[in-house]
Amino acid sequence: MWTDPILRLCGLPLTAELEPALIGGLAILMTFGIPIIAILTHHQRKMAEIIRRQPQSDPTLWREVEALRTQVTDLRDQVNELIVKTDQTAVLPPPVPSLEERINS
Repeated sequence: MWTDPILRLCGLPLTAELEPALIGGLAILMTFGIPIIAILTHHQRKMAEIIRRQPQSDPTLWREVEALRTQVTDLRDQVNELIVKTDQTAVLPPPVPSLEERINS
């Protein structure tokens, strides 16, 4: 039988009980394995086509993106500064007197 060398390599005993389980396992593996491999190779091929279709990077585009990044950083810094200034100028409520001060007054 064709499974004999495989079983000998794995160190499994050659029994009539093991053979149906082996055939069943291979059938399940092939039933689910082949479609999964087909799906994965199709996905890989599609991703390769998408990557190949993308235009090569344009240096002016990268400069514009960097300019936008610096503008966003500057705006974020300005907003943070304004928040700190408004927090500093905000009027704080008077401190709550302690229990002893409330009893003595």
